[in-house]
Amino acid sequence: MQIEEIEKWLVEVKKFDPDAAKLLAPDFQSFLNAVPPVRHRLPTDRNGKTHHFEIFAQDPPEQVDGYIIANTYADGTLAEVFLRCGLQGTMISGLLDSVSIMISLALQYGIPLDHICDKLEHMRFNPMGYSGKEFKFASSVVDYVARYLRSRYGKGVVHAAEQSIPTTESDSAARGATVGE
Repeated sequence: MQIEEIEKWLVEVKKFDPDAAKLLAPDFQSFLNAVPPVRHRLPTDRNGKTHHFEIFAQDPPEQVDGYIIANTYADGTLAEVFLRCGLQGTMISGLLDSVSIMISLALQYGIPLDHICDKLEHMRFNPMGYSGKEFKFASSVVDYVARYLRSRYGKGVVHAAEQSIPTTESDSAARGATVGE
C-alpha cells in the first residue's frame, strides 16, 4: 500500500469512527518515521577463514565434500558466508548458494548470528550422516554449517581481534601456555 492510499484510508476511518482514527494515527506516524534497515557492507579487503567439511551419508551411500568460507568485519564478527559443495551443478549446490546469500544479507542487516543458527540447526534432510570429530553427526548440510558458524562466531565466542597476545610469562601461564608457544 502506498503512503497516499494509507492517508486516504485514515481520512475515511475518521469519517466513520473518530475514536478509532485517534488510535490509529500514532501508529501511522511511527510507520512514516520508521528508519529503514541499513546494510553494513564489507570492505574490499577482508579477513576470512576457510573450513573443509565432509558428511558421510548412508542412504544413499555418498560422501559430500564442502567448504565454508567465512569473512569477518575488522572486529572479528561474522559478516559474510560462502558455501561450496563438491557436487557442482546439483540441487544441493544451488540451495547452498541460496542459503549463503541469505545468511550473508541477514548478518549485514544486523540479524544476530545466534538467531539465524536457531532457525537452521537440526534441519533434517539428505545428505545426512557422520561428519567427523567436532560434530559427530549432521542431520543435513545446513545443520552442519549452522553448528560450525555458532561454534566459531556465535554469542560468547571470543574473536581473534578481541584476544590479547600474552606479553609476559604470567600472562602466558594464565592462559595455560608456555613461553615460546
